[in-house]
Amino acid sequence: MSIARKMVLNYARIASGFLLLSIINIAIAVNLNSPAKSNNASVLEQRIITELNKPSHDLIKKFKLSRTKWLHFAYRNTFVFNPRKLRWYAYGSNGRIIRSGRAVGGAGYCRDIKRSCRTPVGSFRVQRKGGPGCRSSRYPLGRGGAMMSYCMFFSKYYAIHGSNSLPGRNASHGCIRVSPSAARWLSHNFIRIGTRVVVLPY
Repeated sequence: MSIARKMVLNYARIASGFLLLSIINIAIAVNLNSPAKSNNASVLEQRIITELNKPSHDLIKKFKLSRTKWLHFAYRNTFVFNPRKLRWYAYGSNGRIIRSGRAVGGAGYCRDIKRSCRTPVGSFRVQRKGGPGCRSSRYPLGRGGAMMSYCMFFSKYYAIHGSNSLPGRNASHGCIRVSPSAARWLSHNFIRIGTRVVVLPY
């Protein structure tokens, strides 16, 4: 084989190698940046969130996570209210509790409206916020005006807000009451528009 022919073949091999490497790199880049791949975590998170009201060993096995890791994953950057324990919890970006405190949810029965006032159970997002002068437009019935300092609405009618009335039972019309200082901290340091709010079962 002539020297010229060998040189041509060598250049061809090198060129084809570079071409193959470029194709592989492009494929990897497309794969990593594709919506399907980038959304894998959020899809998994959403699947877990939809099951928050019924955590079980089967669910933990399903996602191959320890219970602790499952909670850390599910509650990242989340405000959680437990009406059974009358406690709220702020979970940070690593899924660990960074602050917690006393809280009161909706009562089992409200005499003024003659029905249950329980806070809706499930996963929500904060839609709007108010400052220290936030007030209710519905209660007391007929005139409104009840103080709801630093209100953080996670639905049209229900909010997390500060209150000096935190009895040892769920006693609100559906809002989640926390202490005024806790409401201020949550509003200024933790809860933003879009922050997840999880209300556990009664």
